[in-house]
Amino acid sequence: SRKYQSHAGFLVEAFVEAIPQAVLQTIFVVLEKHGTALNAASVGISIFTVASKGYLLSYALDYLTFFFNFACVAADCLGLFAITTTVALRGGQGALVYPLTLVSISGVVLSIVAGFALLWFTIADDHLKLRNKGSWPSGVRGVSSVFFDLYVVRVAAWFLAIVPCLVLFAGARLSLLPIGVLKSIDPDLVRHAQFFRGLMHFLNGKTGGSDDLRLRLWTVNTLVARARRNAHDLEWSLKARGTSTTTRVVVKKWVADLFTPKHYRWRTGTTQQGQIASDSGGSDEDAAIQQAILNSLSSSQELGTGFASMATMAFRRSRAMMWVKQTLRHVRLGLEERSEVFRPGFVARGRAELRAHSVSVALRAVALISLATCLLCALPLAVGHGSLIALSVIFPFFHAGTNCIGPSSATCHQAVQVPAIPDVGFASEAVRVSLPCGLTIAYCVVLAFVTVLAPLVARRQMMWMDLEDLHGFPDAFYGGAVLVELRKRHFRDSMLRARLGHYLAEHVMTFIEN
Repeated sequence: SRKYQSHAGFLVEAFVEAIPQAVLQTIFVVLEKHGTALNAASVGISIFTVASKGYLLSYALDYLTFFFNFACVAADCLGLFAITTTVALRGGQGALVYPLTLVSISGVVLSIVAGFALLWFTIADDHLKLRNKGSWPSGVRGVSSVFFDLYVVRVAAWFLAIVPCLVLFAGARLSLLPIGVLKSIDPDLVRHAQFFRGLMHFLNGKTGGSDDLRLRLWTVNTLVARARRNAHDLEWSLKARGTSTTTRVVVKKWVADLFTPKHYRWRTGTTQQGQIASDSGGSDEDAAIQQAILNSLSSSQELGTGFASMATMAFRRSRAMMWVKQTLRHVRLGLEERSEVFRPGFVARGRAELRAHSVSVALRAVALISLATCLLCALPLAVGHGSLIALSVIFPFFHAGTNCIGPSSATCHQAVQVPAIPDVGFASEAVRVSLPCGLTIAYCVVLAFVTVLAPLVARRQMMWMDLEDLHGFPDAFYGGAVLVELRKRHFRDSMLRARLGHYLAEHVMTFIEN
């Protein structure tokens, strides 16, 4: 977090001034034919400087994924300039220019409309909370003057944010992979990097034991699934520990007790592992989903190698179901806790205010209309932005040949006919043509590098996809005690399976735990 804060000024300057100015400069050079070598060098330095900061978004546990993330950011930066210079050079004569222009303009319009509607939804919702002091006694953080803070500052901030948001809209394509899929800016991954690196070494078989990845995944997922259901015990133990007891000792005892049947049955309220305790609300859903994950993990060991893929699919379905339910529940609870509009009883309160509080009624109407506008724009905006990403990625490829060896670049190949006295117009034309050509070639090279690394990175990331969710635990969980317990149990299980076979080893391990 300190690294992001230290570079925050540069990031703001890049999105607000550097990138837009460099784009306008390249367009001017191409359109007005006033380019010089100094202009080309300036554009190159600007692109290199912006792309070099891509390492802030490229954090990864291994160097291969880091280079892939960094290449994605660099490709987006080069692609943005390659597309703008190509369109400026070719106009409407190039391939895919009209589809790209159409989805770009429609996306910008929909983004502005949806963003403006979302702005007024937040303003109306916060104004309603300030008027309903009985339900929101603490008010709205950072708002002391309703008119100035809500209607002046927020509207002005929205207009100031248009330029950087447009830069992100136009430039973020492949960068969405490290940010959205590979979680390169995940705070837990950054804060507990040592734990995740140790876990990665364990899964890769660098710590000894069986070479079977499925057995290692089974060990980790079983521990995490049981730890998820007993995480509050760890929090209670950490709060109740004495001054002479270290955190590592508490975590070590807690993680060892996870596999004790007496402890496990006491926590789940069951007499058999296949039964689920009947709690209320979200805890019952979590218990059911975690039990389904444990059942799928147990099935993967009982069915044997021939049914490993079926057990893996069952585990992934359980994980997907858990993620969807938890996400929907967290979003619903978050909206109910923070929004007056989404709080239960919104319609009843609106009817009660219909006669006595006309301002509140108007604010509720504005909030509902703004929310409906956002929802109407959401689907076409998502489809259009997906089309924009696809067209932007392949657009430079369609113009790689025409930009470098097409008719308009013939001037560049006629350099041998230039007289001894330098021709300034010819030099400007050469720079004008060489910019799209150089940017397109650089983009294609970087994109080829990304394509080569993609299957290698995907193979490594599939391992993390088969892991249980490791977010949301207390900070003490992400330490060496958990890794030591994982290695200990894996060594024991591997030894027993190697000497006794699967089924006999299961009986022995059950006897040991009892």
